[in-house]
Amino acid sequence: MAIRIDVSTTKHQLKLMDGSRVIKTYPIAVGKMVTPTPPGSYTIINKDTNPPPPFGALWMGLSRPHYGIHGTNDPSSIGKNQSHGCIRMYNDDVLELSKSMAGKKLKFLMPAITMTIPENTSSTEPSNRQKMPRQGHLFHW
Repeated sequence: MAIRIDVSTTKHQLKLMDGSRVIKTYPIAVGKMVTPTPPGSYTIINKDTNPPPPFGALWMGLSRPHYGIHGTNDPSSIGKNQSHGCIRMYNDDVLELSKSMAGKKLKFLMPAITMTIPENTSSTEPSNRQKMPRQGHLFHW
């Protein structure tokens, strides 16, 4: 089966899936009302193990520019709508998620993991985004 990530913006959960089987569920923070997490399907295209402090211990960039799954330097934000549209995780959780994806689909340059975010209120682009680390770099996992 294909490994994938399913995100619920309303439940503040990220599920690592193998087909229809849930491998693990993680608590997350998502975009706030003025900068919502955009609905759609994305691929993780890069990672940075030394991102700037707001992004915690790890950054995993998505195929939608300027968005990612990352750690946080503000763990109290988890479980809330407080990001600029990214998926925030506890630092230990984002590191565990990255490790659990290692070795999957090794024939691919980038992981064949998609993230589906259900349609909700708005797909408005955030207007005040921070520059994300090292966009465009591909990594072998």
